Amino acid sequence: MRRGPALFQAFALLKQGQDPAKIEQLFPRNSSNVKSDGVTVAELEKIRIQDRLQQAEQMESTMGRARTLGDTQYISTIRP
Repeated sequence: MRRGPALFQAFALLKQGQDPAKIEQLFPRNSSNVKSDGVTVAELEKIRIQDRLQQAEQMESTMGRARTLGDTQYISTIRP
């Protein structure tokens, strides 16, 4: 398990006609909620399921498998 600081990234995809300023107001509010309350078990489980699904879908195509092999090879060359 990873310990210590980590990078958190967030993004939003806007539907046509949505006001970006309105969406920008949501980020500080929601990030402060996560900072003070943490992530729920249900939210964490949803993320785990989505990640596993994405990994499985990636392995369905030849290009996905090639990328995975390439990423693994690259990572093995930069880690001592």
